[in-house]
Amino acid sequence: MRKPISCAIVVCNEERNVRDCLESAKWMDEIIVVDAFSQDKTVQICREYTPRIYQRPWNGFGEQKNYAIDHATCGWVFILDADERISAELREEIERILSSDAPDGPVAYYLPRRNYYYGKWIRWAGCYPDYQLRLFRKGVGRLNDEEPHNRFVFEGTAAYWPAH
Repeated sequence: MRKPISCAIVVCNEERNVRDCLESAKWMDEIIVVDAFSQDKTVQICREYTPRIYQRPWNGFGEQKNYAIDHATCGWVFILDADERISAELREEIERILSSDAPDGPVAYYLPRRNYYYGKWIRWAGCYPDYQLRLFRKGVGRLNDEEPHNRFVFEGTAAYWPAH
């Protein structure tokens, strides 16, 4: 049986991106959105996917994402940025991880992010794989305040997908 998972997303004026983001995450057990008082249709679009929308002033990526994580109710959390998507391949791997979750297994997973420039996937020049820690057990750590590229600081072991 698969363990439940929460998706944590922080947004501000993301109406151009957020629908595709949420569409790729709608299979998760809950979606938590933290909005920094968007002035466009971001919140309206988010309401189509989740009632779990919280608004608060922007205090940096780390603080906003930690706030979203704090509101997650599932044992596993996935952090997703509004301009990111969960591929079918990644969904299958997350489902596999959640189905085979062992108490002595990894508490967090680094995933390869694909970076795009003008719609083209940049596979070279050190741009891929751009491993990011995005999947973790709730309660094992927090994001630090380093801007703009904060880190998830945690206790326990992490794994890379795919293994490298």
